[in-house]
Amino acid sequence: MIKKLLTSLLVLFVLVCFVGPVGAGEMSESGDKKQVFGWQLMTPEERTEHRERMMSFKTAEERSEYRSQHHKRMMERAKAEGVELPDKPRGVAIID
Repeated sequence: MIKKLLTSLLVLFVLVCFVGPVGAGEMSESGDKKQVFGWQLMTPEERTEHRERMMSFKTAEERSEYRSQHHKRMMERAKAEGVELPDKPRGVAIID
């Protein structure tokens, strides 16, 4: 009984330590795709650069300004590639 319990705890520990972080990374990747406007037009490198830039800003205003510029770039890219994107990203106000 105790041996079975210890084996179960060991398996659980291994799953949490080794499988948990991989799963979290995969979910983060898909989360980024849903949150980054125009993600389907961006390379993985561009998405990484975008995420790093967003994290580097000190204020909400800086992030908002960058987000607005990003939106405009993605709309231009979509038009050039013949892809339709919504006029506004979900839940984000665009500052002109």
